[in-house]
Amino acid sequence: LAGSLRYLRAESYAERARVALRDERHLAATRWAQKAVALDDQNPETFFYLGESRVRRAEDLTNPAAVAAFYRAALEPFERASALAPNDETFMIALGRVDDALGRFAEAEWMFGRALEWDPRSIAVQKSYQGHLAFWRDARPETRPLPHSNLPDASEPLPASTATPSPGIF
Repeated sequence: LAGSLRYLRAESYAERARVALRDERHLAATRWAQKAVALDDQNPETFFYLGESRVRRAEDLTNPAAVAAFYRAALEPFERASALAPNDETFMIALGRVDDALGRFAEAEWMFGRALEWDPRSIAVQKSYQGHLAFWRDARPETRPLPHSNLPDASEPLPASTATPSPGIF
């Protein structure tokens, strides 16, 4: 009982963060999650609430610099949660989503691949991975055709008029 009392306040703050996230009160969720983490830095769920509150705040903003800052701020709590519970697909998916949002598609691919290895039959992982692939595909810059050049292609055979050697050249 005495051991559990030590974590009572941290759990209370974590629950308030979860409820604030549910109610779309992202700043309040951040504040409660930070208080919970300060009291108990071994609960991966609390780190998830902190990271998720920052992700949702980023999704509400329109300023690209602020959006990127909130996404970058979400990385550390998600990494911490994943380190505390390395086989929890929720944290792997969260990290992959943030990597996608930051344009770090190779890192996201690795994280989603890790989640798929851990639980290949998970519907959440499969749908998240498909979303990642679509996002990555849509984020690629448009491929523009190169301007036309009058120079011959190196792999093209030379025209018959230039293919015959001129006299005097060996």
